[in-house]
Amino acid sequence: MTFSKRMIETNSSGINSGISNSCLSLKPLKVEVINNIKGSQPFVYITGVDQVGATKFLTRSGTWFYPVVAEDAGFSPIDQALISIPIAEQPNVFAVTIQDCVVSGRIWISLGQLPFHVAASDGGSPYLIPPSVLDSTNTSNTVDWGFVELTHTDRDGLYANLSFVDFVGLILSLTLTLEQGDAQKVIGLASDGVYSVCEQLRQQSRLDGLRWDQLCVTAPSGRPLRVLSPNLYESVHPGATQGYYAPYVNQNNLLGPDKVVSLVESSDLFRKGVFVLVKLYLGDLLAQFLFF
Repeated sequence: MTFSKRMIETNSSGINSGISNSCLSLKPLKVEVINNIKGSQPFVYITGVDQVGATKFLTRSGTWFYPVVAEDAGFSPIDQALISIPIAEQPNVFAVTIQDCVVSGRIWISLGQLPFHVAASDGGSPYLIPPSVLDSTNTSNTVDWGFVELTHTDRDGLYANLSFVDFVGLILSLTLTLEQGDAQKVIGLASDGVYSVCEQLRQQSRLDGLRWDQLCVTAPSGRPLRVLSPNLYESVHPGATQGYYAPYVNQNNLLGPDKVVSLVESSDLFRKGVFVLVKLYLGDLLAQFLFF
């Protein structure tokens, strides 16, 4: 297994050499990760795909690291020293500026190091194998972690969102700041959010006899780590929901297309200006946001 230390260095003009022409007009995006969880050691990982489809990791210096894997290397771990960014308790902020385009990006936050792997595709190029909440052989299964999705290009602007599609885990909140100073805020769950959801799932299990409580994943100590979505749990435990949603689905199928509610994409909200700052918070920030 070999890794490339192909870092994109900054030249005297302040523009990263190696940036594609389509990204030259893109304003730099500052990312700040603020740790409000006392007594913890969070790690940050920033991943994405560049304009030609290559996987990359942002380092603490703001340069990109591109993993390279030999075709016969198989499933190989990436050296944590190259990709993990620890956040100290004091100061509790990590800040970095992204100079280039990022597509299908994620800002990963974990209380403990997260394993990332690469493998060679049929064409020989490396593809990323991210942490998993389902694979019991993957050490990320016992780590408290979460992520924010991020895409930043000159054509589409900035898209960033907290993702609860597959699971609810580490408490995160997000702000996006426009060039003129206006901020958009997404307040995450309360600090006891995972505990609360787990308790409600246990209550639901007692009501209908289905194993909703199994959606709650706990640490070896018994502390709730995350709550899996029903569809994710069903993917590894077929039949677990026992047709629970069938009546609801059938009812809506009978409504007909003229009764279906059309959902307007809210992503346009994130395209009314140029964003220059993303802030990602760890912990319960409801009170802080009320006075932001």
